[in-house]
Order: sequence, then C-alpha cells, then structure tokens
Amino acid sequence: MTEHYQPQSIQPAQSDFQVIANLLRQRVTRRSGLSMVDFAGTVSVTAGPRKGELLKLENAPYSRRPLELMDPSSIMQLVVLMWASQSMKSINGQIVSAYYIQEVPSEVLYAMADLAGMRKTMNRRIVPMLECIGVEFVTSTETKNSRRTGDTTFSKEGNGFNFDGITANSSAALASETKRLFIADELGNWKVEIGNQGNPFYQGWARLKAWLDEKKCLVPSTPGDEGSCMVEHLYLTGTQEHWDVPCPLCGTHQTLEVRNKDGYGLVWDVKKGRIKEKSIVYVCLKCARSFTEKNKFAIQQDGYWEQPPDVEPISRYVASFGLHSINSMFESWLEIASAYEKGLEDPIAKKYYDNHVAGKPHRQTGAKINTLEVIKNNRGDYQQGTVPDGVCYLILGADVQRGSDKWQEFSEIELQDVIVKTLAADKKNEENTAWDMKFPRIEFEVLGIGPAYRSWSIDYQVIYGKTDLAFAGAFEKFYQWGESLIHKNGKFGYKREKDGRLFNINMLFIDSGHATSTVYDFTQRWRFTFPCKGDREVVIAKKDAHLHNSNFVPWKRSKVHNGMVDLYTLSTKFYTTQLYQRLKVKRSTDDVQWAAFQDFPKQYPAKYFEMLTVEELKKDGGYDARGKPNESGACRRYAFTAADVYLSQQVEIHRARAKDEKKYTDLQIENTINSRWVIEYMAKLAKIDPRFLITKGK
Repeated sequence: MTEHYQPQSIQPAQSDFQVIANLLRQRVTRRSGLSMVDFAGTVSVTAGPRKGELLKLENAPYSRRPLELMDPSSIMQLVVLMWASQSMKSINGQIVSAYYIQEVPSEVLYAMADLAGMRKTMNRRIVPMLECIGVEFVTSTETKNSRRTGDTTFSKEGNGFNFDGITANSSAALASETKRLFIADELGNWKVEIGNQGNPFYQGWARLKAWLDEKKCLVPSTPGDEGSCMVEHLYLTGTQEHWDVPCPLCGTHQTLEVRNKDGYGLVWDVKKGRIKEKSIVYVCLKCARSFTEKNKFAIQQDGYWEQPPDVEPISRYVASFGLHSINSMFESWLEIASAYEKGLEDPIAKKYYDNHVAGKPHRQTGAKINTLEVIKNNRGDYQQGTVPDGVCYLILGADVQRGSDKWQEFSEIELQDVIVKTLAADKKNEENTAWDMKFPRIEFEVLGIGPAYRSWSIDYQVIYGKTDLAFAGAFEKFYQWGESLIHKNGKFGYKREKDGRLFNINMLFIDSGHATSTVYDFTQRWRFTFPCKGDREVVIAKKDAHLHNSNFVPWKRSKVHNGMVDLYTLSTKFYTTQLYQRLKVKRSTDDVQWAAFQDFPKQYPAKYFEMLTVEELKKDGGYDARGKPNESGACRRYAFTAADVYLSQQVEIHRARAKDEKKYTDLQIENTINSRWVIEYMAKLAKIDPRFLITKGK
C-alpha cells in the first residue's frame, strides 16, 4: 500500500518569551472573566468630586497599557509609573490590588512610606473600593507590633486572598509571607539607598520569588532628586516609554512639553507678573499652529505609549512609563503654567515643578560655587547691624562649636587670654588665625526675610568661649550680647536705616548637636529660642501645603528635656541645596533685587563667604565640607529653618483669627491665607517699598 504524503501547516517558530506568555494565559482563571482593563470600569471612585461614580479610563487613557501589563495574562513582572501628581497613578495601584483580590484571589502586599498615608489609603480608598464590588472580609485586623518604630501592618483576608498594607519601615512584615503582588506606592518618599539589597523595596520584591514568572510588582510614584531617587533607578531599567498624542490640526503625534527651546509646546503671555489665562495655547512641533486646552480630552483618546528607539530595558519583564501632568484631566494648563513660572523665581518651587508637575527627577544644581568672587560682589551698600528696606521680619540662627580638644583643659580665664592675644594679632595683620585655631565658640547670623524669598544678612558675629555651661563662657557672653542689644535699641532687635523703625528678632534657632543639654538649658533663658539639629534625610508629611509649593516641610518638631523644650530637626540636604541655588541669583542693577536674592552688608570678610560656599554636592545627594570650616553656612541653614517655622506659625495664627470671625468658609480661609498672603500682610505693616511685592525672577 502506497503511503501518500500529507502536507502539514507550517507554524512560525515561537520565541521563549511567547511560549511562556501563552502558557501563562492558559493558566489564568478569573471569577467573572473580566480583564484588568475591563475590571477598572466596574470599580468606584473613592475620592474627589466624582466620588461614588464608576471609574472612567477615558479620563486617563494612558492608564490602559500599564493595567494591561499588570493583568495575569501579561508576561510583565515589574511596571514602573514615574508620573506627575494628579495623574491617577496611585489609583492604578488600588485597581490592581482590587483585581488580585476579587478576580484572581492572591496574596497582596501594599506598602507606603508612612503610617498616616497607609491608614488613609486603607480607610478612604482601598476598603471602600473593595466593599463597593462586593468583597467580603473574613477578618479585619490591625496589628501594631511596635509603636516606637512604626512597624505596622493592616491585614485583610477573604475568600482565597490576603492583603497586607504596611509601612516601608515595617521590616517584620516585609520579611514574612510569600506574596504574588507587591505595590510600592510613592516609592519616591521611602528612605532607601540605590543598590542596597537590604532596603525596603528589595525586601518586598524578595517576597515574590515563589511565584516565579507569575509575580507582579507595580511602582506608582512621583520622582525625587536626580541620581539618588529609587523610582528613577527602576525607571531606567525599563522601557522608558513616553505618552504621545496627536495634534488636532495636523494629526502629528508628539510628546507634550512646556516651553520647548525651539518655540513649540505649552506657551503663554505674562503681563505685570500675571499669566494671561486666555493666552495659554499649545504650539504643534510640526505645523506650528496652536490649539487650546479644550482639545485635551479628545487628543488624549488617540494617544499611545512610545518606547524610544535607543532604549533597551535591562529585562524584557520590566516596563516603565514617564508622564507629565500636561496630559492629566485633573490639572489645568493654567496651574501648570503657574507652577512653571514659580519655578523660575524660586528653587523650592522648581523642585515642586520638576517632581509633581513634570514627573521627572529634580536635578540638583547646588554643587560647590566656584565663582566665589561673584558671591562676594553680591555685597550690598548697607551697614552691618542695620535693617535695609524690604525686610518684613528677623530671625537668628546660631552654630555651636566645641573647638579642639586641647582647649578643653584650659580654664575660661586661660582660654580668653589666648583668644584676646590671637584676635589682636589677627586685627593687626588682617589674618583669620582665630578661626583656624578652632577655639570653642558660638557663631550666629541674624537674617532679615522679605517677600518672594528675598533675604538680607543683618549681622554675623563670633563669640569665643567654652560651651559646656549655659550660664558661663560663650553662652553667657551670647546672653550679654542680647542684653546689650536691648539696652541699645530698646528691644531685642535692629533698626531700619531709612527711618529708625525697630524690628524684633522673632525666633532663634541654636545648634544642639554638640553641647546638647547646655543648649537645652540656655534656650529657656530667652523667649522664642529653640534648639535645633541637622538630619540629612528628614522630610515630614504635612496636612496642608501652605508653607512650600509641595506637600511636605523639611523640618519636624519634637519634645525633649523632659517635655520642657521643643527641638526642631531640619533637613540639612534640603536647606543646603536651597542656600546654594539662591546664591546663584545675581545682583540686579535695580534697587529692588530679583526674587530669592541674598544680600550681605559691605563689611563682611572673605572668610565668611568661603565658609558659606565650601560644601560640595556628592553623588548620593548629600553635601561634604571636606573638613573645612562651614559655620556661616550652618548658621544660615538654621536661620532659613527658623524663618520657615515662624512663617508657618503666623499662617496658622491668621487662619485661626479668620475662622473665629466666621466671615469665611474653611475652604476660603485655606485657599486665601497662605505664606505669601502673610508675608505681604507683614510687608504692609512694615511699610516697605511696594515694589518688593511685585514678584520678579530671572
């Protein structure tokens, strides 16, 4: 019997990647059969003006692809959303969590930076979302293993799933159970170091190992500082995709930008310091014609994610997406233009714009200032010890130096004898030997604060003496200096040059890093005097953002000395960056200087400016003085912190008064009375030149 050849259909060869993906799709079982994207349309919005309504991905079409990649049928294992604020990134994390609870019951780990954020997310977003889709909990418990360390877990269990909401410093929870899904929400706020395999993110990632190719991790976060930001690090390992939308006039797809140097992008006109809202348009890079925000919703529907041709992800299982808030339906182009303009005036606002509006890491530009002569030339023509026009209030920052060990064996009388002889020789020969000999001392600066972050150094002094007792040595001489100031001017303050008006020193911050208990004792001798200390990493969440243009303040207050003293801890990294960025603002030929300009009396010596600019920016984002004196920089950091704290307190005082009057709603008070309103109110009381109230930046 003759066998006839039967032709067979030839199938194209499949890659290993496709084989794994097909096997994965076959294994997925869903309760209702909904995909991740379809499921998103069944959940309710849990916050904002549309609270209670079903979620509409039409308002955030850029979320579709990340949700598709987080679907169990996708081979992708790590998805990074380095997005601006108000762009639905965290909601994506909540949708994904709900899907792996309701549709594909799994073990879910949801981590946030702090306890307050995790509690709000659980109570106001995740739990209501789950209850609305009919999820039933077998248990609903909250365990607090250590209130001191913040080691806290919020646990939920149900039919086939378990959910743990934890804080990033909850080591016990991160190192415990196996998980299939890990959500690292707002990773940019976590205290982690790139490359450290023991950090919280990698501990969470390690919980996924048992799930092999089915594990999933989503990182929705705004970025932080360039080079030291964990979100940026993960983003660069992925596909680095950007969102492209079509021009409604010519159809050319493009990534929306703000004020591109070639003339296209989001543009607007400014008149008398204000943005003309009707002038805000987007100029197409192709046809050079402009369209308005009315077209935003329509063009977003035809957008797509594009991977740059020169980008190769570290793994085919990692995808990353960057998004500017110009695409968001939850932030207007006017708000974006305003944030951009503020960033031109002030370095703090620039960081806010980069991170929260542009959705990109903020580039630190505060490296060591090499043009020391330029900074010295910024000295004004006013006298040390007098208040120039423009100042609204005064504060003081003091740095305490223990000095070299050899001086500790000297009595105060012996030490003063050496100091007097050294200072006399310095004055005769115009040297700085006293600084170089590292005597124990207190150095302090009185700073004047004005509108638009302008500042004036009013006085800088060095008081030599031992620093081990609050009623002797340098501290007693410091106290006597204050008494002499009161005797001279009538109050604890300085007089304005033009009219003799007296300005009190409203708040004093004294470094407590060395003579801690002595400083605690001394601060009780004067009113409004507080100990402070530096901490590179401290960034404390804030309920409302009236102090800065972002939702945090770089200082915190705590009780010490048996609860009798308020200690302020400040971010040295933040305030050093602020100092160096503002020093780059050059002197204007006008009497009224640019916003954020720092002015100095003409008598200040070169040594002061050398110490002010000695620190260099390191790769990890910190600063290093390399063993050289940096006391004037330290004093200014403490003074800047005191200025922020005082202004914040004044905002709260004025809000409380307005609330007592019952003429305004809470929302009106919150939107109106902020730091700018308060300092302008101070300016009017101080009768400064009205030109200082017109913000101008360079």
